[in-house]
Order: sequence, then C-alpha cells, then structure tokens
Amino acid sequence: MKKNWMQGLSLALNIALVCLVIGQGIQLTRLHETVRGNSAAQDQEIQRLREQLSDLRQELREGEKLVADYTLEPVGIDAESRTLEANLVLQLKSWSADSTVALKAAAYRETCITMLPVNANGSCRGNVMIPLETQSGGLTMEVAVTSGGVTTREALGSWEDPAMLLPLRAVGSSWGGPYYQNGKLKSDFDIILENACRTEVVEPLFRIYLNGALVQETAAEISQSTGTGREDRTAYAPALPEQTLLLDCKTGDTVRITFACRDGYGLGYEFPVQEWVIEETQANQAAGGGTDGYEYPVLTWPE
Repeated sequence: MKKNWMQGLSLALNIALVCLVIGQGIQLTRLHETVRGNSAAQDQEIQRLREQLSDLRQELREGEKLVADYTLEPVGIDAESRTLEANLVLQLKSWSADSTVALKAAAYRETCITMLPVNANGSCRGNVMIPLETQSGGLTMEVAVTSGGVTTREALGSWEDPAMLLPLRAVGSSWGGPYYQNGKLKSDFDIILENACRTEVVEPLFRIYLNGALVQETAAEISQSTGTGREDRTAYAPALPEQTLLLDCKTGDTVRITFACRDGYGLGYEFPVQEWVIEETQANQAAGGGTDGYEYPVLTWPE
C-alpha cells in the first residue's frame, strides 16, 4: 500500500514538473516574440531616424549651395582649339552688386576658365568653352563666385565623357539577327541620334568593316521600324531594300558597324553600332537586341 502511494506521489510530481516546464516554455516563447517585436520596432525607428538625418543633411547641403539652377546648350565648335562652345545660363541664390562668376571646365589636362557677368537679378549668361580632346577623359565644371572680396567655389557637375554634351549624341540602337548561312550575313539595325540643339545632320551613313577593313558604306535614312516619340531624337537605318544588310563573309570573320555623319558646325562623328564574330546559324537561332545609353564617337575636326 505504501509502495503504491509513493508511486502515485512520484507520478503526480512528474506531471506537475512537466506542466511547469510546458508553462515556462510558453512563457519563454511569448517573451521571445515580445523581444523580437520590440527589436523590429526599434530597427524601424532607427531606420526612420536615419532617413530623417539624411533628409536634414540634404537640406543643409541645398541651403549652402550658391547656384539655384543652370542650363547648358551647345552652340558651336572651335576647330582650332578643339573645344565645344556652349551657352550657359546660371541663376545665383544670393549675390551682391560686386559679385563676379568664373566658370572652370576641366577635362584631362585641358582647362578653360570663362568670366560671366552677373546682372541685377543674380543671373549669369555667356558662352563657355569645353575641352573635347579625344583622350580628355571625364569632364568637371565648377563656378567660383566672388562677393565682397570673398570667393566661394561650387561644383556644377561632372560627366564621364565630354561627348555627352556634343550637339549630336547616340543614345541607343537596336538590331535583328545577325543570321549567317551559305556565306552571307543578314541583319537589320538602326541607331537613335539625339539632336538637342537642332543642328543639321549632314551625310548620315553606315560603315561596314570586315576584319578591320572598311568594305561598304551605305546611306542612312529614317528607320521604318523604330520610333522615338521625341522631336529631338531620330532613328536611322541603312537605306537598303527592307533596310536590311546582306554581306558576303565567312565564319570566324569580325563584322563591325558604325554610324557616321557631320553636324552643322562641321564636326564629324563616327558612332559604334554593333560588332559580331560570324558563326553559322539557322534562321530561328539568332536573336536581336538593343542598347540604351550614350555611345561615344570618334571625332573628326574640320580643317
């Protein structure tokens, strides 16, 4: 009888212990969820504070700026100095009667500094010269504003290549194929030219290079298949039947296509369009493609 009583007591204690452990487990789970929830809330609050701090820093930077706004538009080419002439309109945020503005445009080892008059409204207007040497690299521009004998400098902007400011800019291209069978390459292609200052596009044409040698030139015309939706952009395609190139070549050959023209100032451009290494294909194997972004040209200066 005593043995049965002891077994019952032991069982009861074990059950109570199990219940206690389960209860503690539930409490620990709830505590963990509470801590996790608090941690997530803290993370959100920290992120919100960081965003507010970033906005505040941006506001402070904007408040310290000298220039409220500016525009830069190409107006000509100086072949002798190989520079781009552009019209700059700049609005100061604060100025005085004796304020002067000097703009510095620097590319590679070339630097051009232009003094700009400041009118009574704090506006500057004038033509500036921008270096366009083919190995100039990135372009940076800054202004030095002098008021009351104190000069303060501010960066206007930077461009990875001065060609981004040229009167004519290639901003995209597309192509179909190429297909190659029985010794002939077949492809259709076009290039989108941006002409922000509405200069003349003189003698546009495509050049076809085979293994580095120029083998064909064909005039360019408005593309029948690609539209731009913008008045300052035009898509050009080769002036061939169905605007499609047929070229005799063999497997292993390299075919390179460029687009060339001159602008109304006499500056010559040659933009890369596409390059392929020829492989045998079936009609349904080759695919088209496209690019979106600036393609930098090789420039030819007028004499």
